[in-house]
Amino acid sequence: MNDSDYGKLVSPTEVRFERLLPGPIETVWAFITDSEKRGEWFASGPMELRVGAKFTLRFKHSSLSPNKAPAPERFREMDKTGHEWTGEITEVDPPRRLAFFSNDSEVVFDLKPVKDAKGEDKVLLILTHRRLPNREMVVGVMGGWHSHLAVLVDKAHGRTPPAFWDIWRANDGVYDKRVPPDCCGLLLDEATGRGRGDIRAGLVIAQNQKLALGVDLATNAAPVGGTGGLQAAIEARFVGLPGRVRQLAR
Repeated sequence: MNDSDYGKLVSPTEVRFERLLPGPIETVWAFITDSEKRGEWFASGPMELRVGAKFTLRFKHSSLSPNKAPAPERFREMDKTGHEWTGEITEVDPPRRLAFFSNDSEVVFDLKPVKDAKGEDKVLLILTHRRLPNREMVVGVMGGWHSHLAVLVDKAHGRTPPAFWDIWRANDGVYDKRVPPDCCGLLLDEATGRGRGDIRAGLVIAQNQKLALGVDLATNAAPVGGTGGLQAAIEARFVGLPGRVRQLAR
């Protein structure tokens, strides 16, 4: 699996996934908006495609593949009976964007026609999940989306996916390791008790930039074989961040 296959933390309360899928764009749009097609990889439930429309998503993870595996103990009862999300459409631009609000957070699907390395027509799916309140929620939804998107990729290519819970088990704990322990939610200003989202957002940006350059976040060490220009490159990427963020990010 490539690093690009993993979801990214793009702000203290926001994660993003990208997947390249076969077109046309209308087919991928159906996988998101049509109850039956969406139910093949995520959750079923009709949607009226207008802003303000209410909907219910019905989940049954064990039904996403003819291949079967038992649910983990903590999810066994939920998987046996299924569960539901209720939500409300917040934005619709067929066949390019769908956004909805559910469980106090917002999910956005963006579709973009693109060419792959061979010049063939593809669709880039960008999935963004916003307004996540804490690290536990961030880690949980990243693991969930990662597993559901694996099913979608297989279905979009006409393949039979593995059992959903086998996919989930293969990635269990991965995002707990990838997401920094103090990454998410808002810092509080000691003087006012108010959220300091600017500082926390800067820290996330700084951490992501270090990861992109191969820096070990635990030790702040450059990769083996790195050059003296690495620290300069890191400092250059910090330009524009508040001074307090630069200090905390080191």
